[in-house]
Amino acid sequence: MILHGWFLFALTSADRVLEEGLLDLESLESSFLQISIENVTLTHVSEVSPWVSLGTVHMSIYLVAFLLVPICALAFAGPKWLLVAMITCADSTCTELPMAIFPVIAEGPVALGALVATKPFGQLLATPLVLRFTRHREVKAMELGLLLQSAGLLLQGFTPSLGAWFAARAAQGVGSGLVLTANMATGTDAFEEVKDSNYVEPMILVYSMYIGAVCGAPFGGVGFTIQPFLPFLFLGLAELLLLAAVHSKLDAPSIAMPGTQPLLSLLQYPMISRPVALICLLVMYTAALQAMLFRVLEEDLELTVGAASFTWLFQAWPAILGVLCLGPAAQRIGFRLIMLTGILLAGTSALLADESLTVLILELVAVGLALGAENATVPRLLEDVGIRHFEAPVSNNIITLLNLGQQLGYVMGPLTGALLCHVSSFQTMCRFFGVLLLGYALAHTAD
Repeated sequence: MILHGWFLFALTSADRVLEEGLLDLESLESSFLQISIENVTLTHVSEVSPWVSLGTVHMSIYLVAFLLVPICALAFAGPKWLLVAMITCADSTCTELPMAIFPVIAEGPVALGALVATKPFGQLLATPLVLRFTRHREVKAMELGLLLQSAGLLLQGFTPSLGAWFAARAAQGVGSGLVLTANMATGTDAFEEVKDSNYVEPMILVYSMYIGAVCGAPFGGVGFTIQPFLPFLFLGLAELLLLAAVHSKLDAPSIAMPGTQPLLSLLQYPMISRPVALICLLVMYTAALQAMLFRVLEEDLELTVGAASFTWLFQAWPAILGVLCLGPAAQRIGFRLIMLTGILLAGTSALLADESLTVLILELVAVGLALGAENATVPRLLEDVGIRHFEAPVSNNIITLLNLGQQLGYVMGPLTGALLCHVSSFQTMCRFFGVLLLGYALAHTAD
């Protein structure tokens, strides 16, 4: 009996100890599981930020609708020349809008450079086909171009994917080629209707392009800070409104575009090839600087997208002022002197490049002045060469060749700059282009 009693007592004690141990184990597992879930949740929330902020989405849509009201009124109630000018401004804005946003989408300099170069590359490849398609279909070409640009903007606004952005930029490049080519014919008729007016001149198209170049990057940066899709949604809907206005107001131009002729054969003349090579080289450096600058500002100097976007004004304003001031006086001062001064200024500033904010701003000002000097002289020089030495159709082809040279610079510049930044550094990229620019200046002076 005593042994039996001790046996029952041992079993009861063992059962109690086992039960308590299981309770402690369950509580430990529950506590461990709770801690693990909380850690995973906190890590997930801290590392992933939503592309669309639901807290401000309604206010962003109201803001877009409010900004579209004057666009709609001017497009439908304004004169035809104003509609053409608005389309030119929208195309320029579309190019500059995402420049400060690209480093958020593309990781690494190579992907960033390729993304920046996609739009001009699409425009460059499509130009021969666009020139043939647009002739006798100017209005349809402009509508198609606006539709492609709008679709690309909306895709960028609501699809934060690198592949989607490549497709969007390529579509925008083809659309830009269609819009700009058709604008040459439709703009001529629009300004012909008001040729006797004292307050309207064809240069307003150039001014409209400058407005887009100045406002594009800051508007994109500030809008992206408020809501990532906001700038893309606004400009995409604005271009759809412009498309509807084109469909309802513009007619086929009275004079069709001239037929296309071989362009590359013109490069055999040094008086054409040298200025085209000069503007292509300078545009290469400007495009490379623009592609890599925002990456340095946002990643190395830790500026926000909105703050970084405003730094591009230090390049845009000097370029515009240079064109406006030097353009009328170019023939009096001398094309050669202005061209050499501009390229020497750009090359010297590139050799002194640094990653401090002050030096970067001074470099942007110098490059802007150089670009303004070249844009004030090279187109006028080539136009003078075309009038003096060639017939009218060939003269038009010279300007088309200049545009192709610029597009080639916008393609090669970001790709070359991205490769140099990937292999070495931002300073190496700038100094590489500085040597090229100064070498070209010395060779041009020796001739």
